[in-house]
Amino acid sequence: DQTRGLLRAIEETPSCSPKFLEERGISITCVCSEGIAGRLELDPEKLIAIGSYLPLTGQFQGVNGDGIVPSSFSFLDQPAERVLVDKCAETGEAVRHIHVLPTPWNLLNPKE
Repeated sequence: DQTRGLLRAIEETPSCSPKFLEERGISITCVCSEGIAGRLELDPEKLIAIGSYLPLTGQFQGVNGDGIVPSSFSFLDQPAERVLVDKCAETGEAVRHIHVLPTPWNLLNPKE
């Protein structure tokens, strides 16, 4: 489990439920990608996805996600909002987990 149990801990903690948070005025939006399929191919991202998806879902064939978290684990129950993003609007490339990690490269905006 690449999340080191974080996904399961959130799922099992009542005070992390969308309903509990909404009752306290906190809204939740879950953003997920299905850009990376776990497949036995000579593609490092797909091989890493297998290692991430398998412990969480018990399978990897036919499982899509961001390369770390399968999409089936990415969304909380209602009333949480759900946003599914598969391709980057600027590059047209599949959205991967690395798109959301702050790095010097994605913090810089060359347009400004």
